[in-house]
Amino acid sequence: MIEERSGPQPTLKKNSVYKIPAGEIKAGKQLCLDNARGFWQGATYVAAYLGLHIATGLSLLAIEELGKYKLLENMQARRCSVDESELTIKERDFKSHPLKLELAKKLFSELKIPIEQAKIPLSQKERERRWFVNWDEEARKFKLDVEGLTIGNEAAFRKFILTALRRIDSLRE
Repeated sequence: MIEERSGPQPTLKKNSVYKIPAGEIKAGKQLCLDNARGFWQGATYVAAYLGLHIATGLSLLAIEELGKYKLLENMQARRCSVDESELTIKERDFKSHPLKLELAKKLFSELKIPIEQAKIPLSQKERERRWFVNWDEEARKFKLDVEGLTIGNEAAFRKFILTALRRIDSLRE
C-alpha cells in the first residue's frame, strides 16, 4: 500500500542562496564524481539484469552529477579570479536538472567525448520520458516510452560516462 505524505511538501525558496565556504568546493566536486560513479555502477548492473530504461535513467542521474561537478568547477574558477572566501549560488540553480544537464554537455564537449553519438538526448524531457510512466491522452492509456532505446545506445551512453570519469580523474592527478 502506498502512503500519502501529510504536512508541508518541500519547496525551493524563491531567492534562497547557498553560502559555500571556498574550501568546501574541492570536497563537493569529489562527492559529485563519487556519486556519478555510483549511478554509473548501478546503471551497469541494471542494464544487465532489470531493464534498459531504468539503466538509462541512472545514467542520466550520473550525467547530472557530472553537471553539478562542472557547476562547482565554474564556481571555483570564479573564486580564483575574485578571491572570495565564501561562494554563493542560488538554491534553484544548484538543484536545477536542466542546468546540470546543460553543464554536463559542456563538460563532455571540453573532454572531447561525443556523448551525442549515444543518441539519447540530454534533456529534462528525455529524463522524464525514459524514467516515468506517463499518461498518453491521445491513446487514453498509460505508457512507458522506451522507443528508440537499444542495448547499443544505452551501452554507449554508459561508456561515455565512464570515459568522462576517467578523464576527469587523470586531469586531477
